[in-house]
Amino acid sequence: MSQQHTEQNIPKVGYVLSCIDRRFVEVTRRTFEALTGLGGTDYYHEAFAGGALGEPPPVNGARYVYTRSFEGDKDINLVAMCWQAHIDHCGGLPGESDSVIRARFQSRIDSRFLQSAFPRVQTHIFLLASLNSEGQPVVEQLFPN
Repeated sequence: MSQQHTEQNIPKVGYVLSCIDRRFVEVTRRTFEALTGLGGTDYYHEAFAGGALGEPPPVNGARYVYTRSFEGDKDINLVAMCWQAHIDHCGGLPGESDSVIRARFQSRIDSRFLQSAFPRVQTHIFLLASLNSEGQPVVEQLFPN
């Protein structure tokens, strides 16, 4: 017998797709949590080399979470999706300069490719991670133009 959920008890969740580079995972998670109010166990997180700029974009986990929220027996309420990439030598995008990575990510954001693949999600967040002048990881939120 499947568990019955009512709108009141369906948990709100998020989804994060980031690059696997360990330098940026924690700051990406903390930024997502601050922007959404979700806690560390309130979202799904996948990490792949190249993050949101992987080719093709690695969205199998995102589709799984989206389907659980919007198709069939809804058992989660997916309220935010986060797409991350980073500069400062991305091993998943070998040979690409910081300016090229930034431009490619902005282009993907502006194309609304990810937003249109998951249109029923209220919030899409785009984070570009990097190292500051002291070598500490930081995150910048980008927006569609």
